[in-house]
Amino acid sequence: MGSAVVLRGVTAGVRAVPPAGAARVPVIPRPAVPVVSRPVVARVLAGLLPVVAPVVLLAVAPVAAAEEVAPPVETASIGGRVWFDRDGDGGPDRGEPGLHRTGAVELRDATGALVERYATDPTGTFRADDLAPGSYRLSQVQRDHAATTPAEVEVTLAAGGRTVVDFGIRGGRVSAALWQDADGDGTRDAGEPALDGGTVRLDGPGELVWEAAADRSGTVRFEDLPFGAGYRLGAPDRGAEGWRWTDGPDSGVDPRTGLSAALVLTADDREHHVPIGYARVPVPSSVTTTPPPSSSVPPSTTAPTTTRWGGVGPAVDLSAPPSPPGRPPALAFGLGPPARFALLGGVLLLAAGSLVLALVVHRRTLGR
Repeated sequence: MGSAVVLRGVTAGVRAVPPAGAARVPVIPRPAVPVVSRPVVARVLAGLLPVVAPVVLLAVAPVAAAEEVAPPVETASIGGRVWFDRDGDGGPDRGEPGLHRTGAVELRDATGALVERYATDPTGTFRADDLAPGSYRLSQVQRDHAATTPAEVEVTLAAGGRTVVDFGIRGGRVSAALWQDADGDGTRDAGEPALDGGTVRLDGPGELVWEAAADRSGTVRFEDLPFGAGYRLGAPDRGAEGWRWTDGPDSGVDPRTGLSAALVLTADDREHHVPIGYARVPVPSSVTTTPPPSSSVPPSTTAPTTTRWGGVGPAVDLSAPPSPPGRPPALAFGLGPPARFALLGGVLLLAAGSLVLALVVHRRTLGR
């Protein structure tokens, strides 16, 4: 056999001959890779774009819509005030205060369901914010005071709007007047003045207590009280100042305790008035006065002036009795019991001395 030729590469159209005795290994030809030019790719993508683009948009659109934030809904609000309408005219006036209370105002929706209860501040003001537009019922819920305006109002709220509603209420009233009972008969006569100063106490239902000082006219007034029973007025004790309570038609407290009778406040009562009379407590005097001698001249309304002289020996009273108009005051002497005994003793000694002197003179005359 001729010598074998070993081929290191395979050329197309040439078949390699393996050496003798070598195992035959099949030769697998490589597949041909087609070469695609760029213009061809561009034309393919351009043809697919009209078909794929709508499909992609349909798949992405719901996700984008879900991620969008819904625009905010405009809300509405209600505000107003609950005040004490003391004159009952249905309108707020200067000096009429507000009601400060928790849960003073109640808001319900169109179905009657409770939305919220709102408190009022010290000026009586309340406010309800962030309400959905629609129909509501607003009411004040004070059962212990009388309403002077409608207690419930229907309101319709518009988006972004604010509605103002005011409620007027009226409570009970208790007053007192302190006065000077000059004659102590419990009846206030013409000319008997007021008594200022002192703190008057009003006990109410439960543990409610009010206190107020009497003004210069002796007047005390308690306003805006809840209706009901269990009220009692307590007059100030002014015994340390020399005053006592009097009993009578114009003095409405017990002279032993200084308390009034029980008071019941209702919506039909405008005011409960309790007068309180005070009389001076008698003070014992240590000055001795001598009554003036009887005279035909009409007595004066001025009391006699008495001066008591002390010193060594018995005391002597010098008194100036009242004199009629146009005459100077007269001076009178008054002797107390010690002075009278001393004067009587002196008269007796003088008489005894005179008698002894007369006897001596008489004996001398007889001796001559």
